[in-house]
Amino acid sequence: MCVCSKCNNGWMSNLENHVKPLLRSLMSDIALTIDMEQQSALSIWAAKVAIVTEATTQRGIARLLL
Repeated sequence: MCVCSKCNNGWMSNLENHVKPLLRSLMSDIALTIDMEQQSALSIWAAKVAIVTEATTQRGIARLLL
């Protein structure tokens, strides 16, 4: 696992819960206005997902071992 349980159950979980309604709307092709705070949350969420995904792929794991 690349994320400690404190982070996974803390700020990362809070972030997921915060962006879920926005992501559901976007994935359902529902038009909505996204304010600056929501844009920031989505940006942070996207970066988190990219970092965790990279760290858990074979390529990412190989980089950690080098």
